Amino acid sequence: MITEIADYRLIKLIGTNGSEVWLAKKNGKQYVVKIPKMNILKTFTRKDIEEFLEKAETWKKLSEKHENIVKIYEYGLKPLPYIVMEYCETNLREILREKGNLSIEETKDIAVKILEALNIAHHHGVVYRDIKPENILFHEEKPKIGDWGIAKILLRTTTKTGYTGTPMYSAPEQLDPKEYGEVDWRTDIWQIGCLLYEMITGEPPFQAEYPGRLAFKILTEEPEPITTAPQ
Repeated sequence: MITEIADYRLIKLIGTNGSEVWLAKKNGKQYVVKIPKMNILKTFTRKDIEEFLEKAETWKKLSEKHENIVKIYEYGLKPLPYIVMEYCETNLREILREKGNLSIEETKDIAVKILEALNIAHHHGVVYRDIKPENILFHEEKPKIGDWGIAKILLRTTTKTGYTGTPMYSAPEQLDPKEYGEVDWRTDIWQIGCLLYEMITGEPPFQAEYPGRLAFKILTEEPEPITTAPQ
């Protein structure tokens, strides 16, 4: 079992979702280290390695351009592919779980900062595609977009197809690209709308017990209107 990567001591496994996410320390400071799961690494091809490096470099450059993007300190391939990023104490999902919903002022403050960060990404040809409360992280109370793992680089053509994202926050084009067209920057705007709705009401705009019903609601129905502004 690996206990150290690039001089970062792995302290505690804090997440698993395609990657192992570790709390790490170096020189007394906390970091987060992401490592692809071993079963995924076993199937890595040269193209996968190239894509990993491209996404890591893109994320690092974006994080240097805007403070509301989780900062990447370094990345590499030995002893395993890894990304080292800043440690964030919590995320929007945890905040909503604790508070229920946010005030209009709190919602506006978070939304403006996230939109500014997305604007930087869009100007560099990157669409995030997975805006949701779990991916809005907070470091010293500052909101930051984290986990750019499925971000699509629009300036590069790709042969990969298939669904990417989180069903509950999906835009119509993610569910039915033949009908609604390809994913682009407007996908992020749709998802920001879903995020705003949930911050204000405490509930996502579209919910259903089954994935098929959820997709149908997103494609054909309007969410319940917000009738009472939170205090």
